[in-house]
Amino acid sequence: MALSEQLRLLVQEVIAVDYREDLKELLALYHPDLVLLLGNGSGISHADVLALREWPRSVWWLDDDGLERPHPAGGDAKLAATQRLEFCSAYEELGAASSEMIVYPVDPDIYQPLPMKEEERADYLLLDDATPARLRWLQAMRRKHPRAKWLAGGKGWPLESVPAAADPQSRARLLNRARAVIRWSWSGTLLYEAAACGTVPFLKTLAAEPVPSNESDSCVRFRTLTGLARRLDAFERLSADEKRAASSRMLKASRFDYSHVPVLLQLLTTAFK
Repeated sequence: MALSEQLRLLVQEVIAVDYREDLKELLALYHPDLVLLLGNGSGISHADVLALREWPRSVWWLDDDGLERPHPAGGDAKLAATQRLEFCSAYEELGAASSEMIVYPVDPDIYQPLPMKEEERADYLLLDDATPARLRWLQAMRRKHPRAKWLAGGKGWPLESVPAAADPQSRARLLNRARAVIRWSWSGTLLYEAAACGTVPFLKTLAAEPVPSNESDSCVRFRTLTGLARRLDAFERLSADEKRAASSRMLKASRFDYSHVPVLLQLLTTAFK
């Protein structure tokens, strides 16, 4: 709903329909310039796949950041929009003509700074499961920064464990508990969700993705545990005002750089270039 509302600010006409309707009839009726398929959890009928393949206009399939593997239906798209960089080549191998990484924006009415009790707050939230190497890394960090409070959102950590945040409201409250979150597994939407909450994400950068040289980037990137330790040490040396300034940059980015309109402009530019 949010995408269609914002898209109406950019184009002449937007028609939102339920996929259960016959796509072939809808294409003949509306003759759209762009067919945008949102979500791919339910699959698509063979008849509609054939109708879309014959349609001369751009076709997009926007996948879910929570998918562990590319959805096979994404290979039927002429242009597959994915939220995961490693899925780009996979969709093309499945048959998509091309694919682009375009991360789905978050709802700022849900992901926003929330009032939290002092006893709920922490400095760092670990959102992946522990491994022997990560446990050794945590021990070193706790010795180096003894005042920092840690929470565990994954399994196997010798820390206070927080329940899994299944729904968006719970996830927003979880992100608000910490000043920063640390993830080793890539999650594109986490950057947007954390930004909207004013929480700084430390995210592992994929080998195929360059590490930004500009430290004003609202996301702290790392490739190795040693690199993560250096980034965390630098973050700990920031003053309270500097940390608040970092959160303010996150909030500003979530309202402008990471909002629906820039993401949709990116999609339209890519579709019609």
